[in-house]
Amino acid sequence: MLEARTFLIRRGAATLKAGRRCVLTNSATGEQLGAATESTETLVQLVRLFLSESIVPKRIEVREQPDESLLMVLSRGWSLLRGTCEIRDAVGELVGTLRRLPGRAASYAIHDPYEKQFADCRGDIAKQDYRIRTPEQDYTLARVQPQGGSILLEISEDLEEQPPAKMMILGTVLMLAMLIDARTPNED
Repeated sequence: MLEARTFLIRRGAATLKAGRRCVLTNSATGEQLGAATESTETLVQLVRLFLSESIVPKRIEVREQPDESLLMVLSRGWSLLRGTCEIRDAVGELVGTLRRLPGRAASYAIHDPYEKQFADCRGDIAKQDYRIRTPEQDYTLARVQPQGGSILLEISEDLEEQPPAKMMILGTVLMLAMLIDARTPNED
């Protein structure tokens, strides 16, 4: 999946038991690359009935096609004010984290496993129209934009040989899509 440079992310409807699901395709070829599925524990399913989804824990598994092998796991714990989302590879190693930037509405920072800021997300995140740029804001690593009810992610050619960087970017876009999806109903 990380060999692709452009992704089309199609969000599906949520169910109480299964949670949300996104299907990822290569936007250049139309080939299905995998899926991201929210997995929820029974306790979290019950809590969702009473509390906002924006504060309950989230766990998203990203699996590659055709063999359904685990690529990465995205997770966020209980979030009252600011939650940190973790991006882990298939063996559980931390690849990066996603954090809301303090004092800036709808801006997020992506950090590597060593807590060094890798990039940040700026733009209209609620409408899925933003850029992922280096912290100095001098270089765009990826562009995210809506495309006919789906989300188009285009990753810079310069990251072609950097799977951890691509994993952090893909994980960030999927987590933000699912967090926003939790606030707004979506049809399948």
